[in-house]
Amino acid sequence: MRVLVPFAAFGVLLAAYSGYWLYLSHAVENSVLEELRTNWSEAGFEIKHGVLSVGGYPYRIELTLRDVEVGTQNSAISFRWRTPIVLATAHPWELSHWVVVAERPSDMNFGMGQDRIVDLLIGRGRMSLKLASDNVPERVSFDVRDVEMQQSVAPDVLDIKHAELHIRRVPTQSSSLDVAVFVKEIIVGESHGYPVGNRVQELNAEISLQGPAPASWSRSEFDAWRKAGGVVDVHNFQISWGDLELRFDGTFAIDEAYRPIGAASADIIGHGYLLTALSTEGIISEPSALAAGIALNFLTEPSSDDGRRVLRTPITVQDGYLHIGPVTLVPLPALFSP
Repeated sequence: MRVLVPFAAFGVLLAAYSGYWLYLSHAVENSVLEELRTNWSEAGFEIKHGVLSVGGYPYRIELTLRDVEVGTQNSAISFRWRTPIVLATAHPWELSHWVVVAERPSDMNFGMGQDRIVDLLIGRGRMSLKLASDNVPERVSFDVRDVEMQQSVAPDVLDIKHAELHIRRVPTQSSSLDVAVFVKEIIVGESHGYPVGNRVQELNAEISLQGPAPASWSRSEFDAWRKAGGVVDVHNFQISWGDLELRFDGTFAIDEAYRPIGAASADIIGHGYLLTALSTEGIISEPSALAAGIALNFLTEPSSDDGRRVLRTPITVQDGYLHIGPVTLVPLPALFSP
C-alpha cells in the first residue's frame, strides 16, 4: 500500500498542474489579452488580430495568432507591424515574458506623426517582450533577418542581412527610454553611387531619450519636452561604410527656436569620403568641401591600430549649424517652421 502513495501523490500533482494549465490557457485567451489591449491602448498602442488558438501543454503557453497588427496611436514617433501569423510563447510561471516568432514575411513602417518615413519588408523575425506590472511593455527586443527597407526620401531599396532593435522603458523620476540598434551588412541600391561604395559593413547605435517623450509631432509637445529637461544621450554611434569609419558620443536637445543643439566627441577615419558625399549630394559646395578637408587634415593623427589617419575632434550643434572641430559644415533646419 505504501508503494502506491508516491504514485498517488504524483497523480494528484499532475491533475492539479493540468487544471492550473487549463485555467491559465482559458484566462490568457479570454481575459489576459483583453486586459493587455486595454492597458496598451491607454499607453498609446493598438493591437488587432484574427483567429486565436492556445496550446503548448504541459511546459508552455503557446498562442497562435493570425492577421496580427500592432502599432502606435497619436505618437510623435509612430510604427505599425503587420504579419499573417505569429507564435507567441511563455512559461506558465512567467506570463510577463513572451517570445514571439514570425517565420513568414511581414511588413513594418516607421514615421513621424502621420508621415511615413521608412517601410520594411521582413523575411523572418523574433521578438522578446517583457511586461511591467501594469502589463505595458518594459523591454522589447526585435531580431530580424533578410530585410528590405524603403525610405520615403530616397528611391533606393536597402537590403539588410541582420538587424536587432532593443527598447527599454525606464520608469524613473524623469522617465526615459533606452534604444539600441545593431545592424550587420546593408546593401544600398545600385541606382545611386556613393564615394565609399554601396555596402555598409556595420551600424550600431545606443541612445537614451531623457524626459517624458512627446506624445505627438507638434510644437507644443516638443516645447513641453524641452522645458522638462528632455535630452537625447548618444552613448555610442558607430558606422563602418567602405573605407569610412565614424564613431561619436554626446548629448543633444532642442533650443528655444526648436533647432538641434548639443556637443559630441568623434573619431573619424576617411573624413574626406564624408565631405565628398556631402558635396555630391549638393549639401555643401565643392569649394567648401575642399576648404573643410584642408582644415581637418591638419587635425588628423595616425591610428594606433593600423596607422590610418584618424580625425579626433569635437562635434557641436549650435545656432542652427553643425560644426566639426573648427569647421562650420552645414546648416541644420528647425524642427518646425516659424
